[in-house]
Amino acid sequence: MTMTSIKIKFRPSSVEGKEGGIFFQIIHNRVVRQLNTDYRVFASEWDAEAECIIVNENRSATLCNIKERLEWDYARLKNVIRQLENDNMRFTADDVITAFHRLTKETSLFNFMHGVIAQLKQLGKVQQKQRTCLCRLSARAWDMTLKQRHRFTLHRWKLRWLIKPTR
Repeated sequence: MTMTSIKIKFRPSSVEGKEGGIFFQIIHNRVVRQLNTDYRVFASEWDAEAECIIVNENRSATLCNIKERLEWDYARLKNVIRQLENDNMRFTADDVITAFHRLTKETSLFNFMHGVIAQLKQLGKVQQKQRTCLCRLSARAWDMTLKQRHRFTLHRWKLRWLIKPTR
């Protein structure tokens, strides 16, 4: 079995004072590939050694949201790799990226729910007792629903139908 590693990297902007981009570096069989994201932070908000975002008070809501989504994407990448390895197929770093993109398209509901959760947290609606309509659900309730739906989908999802084996 070959080892696949994922690193989270930051590319600073070439324009001083602008946000830089965050991307995933996927290494498989000594082949390195990049998976770009649309997450943008300032250089002072990135810890290169720990490969994580430094949350400051000025943009804490935005940075927490990005950090949460990065963790979500990282977990999905790990699941893609685990599934490919469990299927005992030969695969490449490009196959990992292709499967991730396909999975991302399929999980647009999860992305929507993550957005709603982040907005509710930003508004301070972390937990409410009254749940009479969808708009009154708390971030905690949305988060629990999201996690349950995600577990259900992962158990049913078979990546072998998405990727052709590399021979």
